[in-house]
Amino acid sequence: KTNYDTLKELGLDTVMVTGTCGYDPVKLVNEASKYGYHVLPTKGLTKKPNAFQDTTNIAAIFLEDEDDSHYNNTKHVWWEVLKERQNYPHLSTYQGGHVNHYDG
Repeated sequence: KTNYDTLKELGLDTVMVTGTCGYDPVKLVNEASKYGYHVLPTKGLTKKPNAFQDTTNIAAIFLEDEDDSHYNNTKHVWWEVLKERQNYPHLSTYQGGHVNHYDG
């Protein structure tokens, strides 16, 4: 039984991928489409431009959570978006909002 099987039993088809317990997270992203899953890899997994051979099931690159707590964070978050666009210009990015006052 795979992790995908367990998630499917729970009714989940989209997961955030960080470092996973004893499993290569890049391999998990690359196998997602084979199992019909969508993934949101965290920005740490996308540092290499060719890490992902199959990006069809990447819903977005997850940048940060609750990074909009102050307008001073805006420049930092925008810089993170630009860095991700260098390696994966065809993928969207996602950031979790705290108050949504400073996210555009």
